[in-house]
Amino acid sequence: MNRDVNHRRLVRILCLILLDIILINSSAVMAIITRFDFSAALADDAGYMQNIWKYAVINTVMTIAVFYILRLYHSVWEFA
Repeated sequence: MNRDVNHRRLVRILCLILLDIILINSSAVMAIITRFDFSAALADDAGYMQNIWKYAVINTVMTIAVFYILRLYHSVWEFA
């Protein structure tokens, strides 16, 4: 029974990390698109979109690391 609970918790944490990866990168894209009045073409012409994709891995890894250090994934399901 305890092993099943640990497996379920691991699956939930992995789902949260996957959701965070999607939201981190989509929020960066939406911030730039919003800055250029919802025109992805203008953002792409200015070179910002290339920089978002260039630094996406670094941004994602650093954000997930900070979330882990702050124990956001450890206590999420403790009180649910």
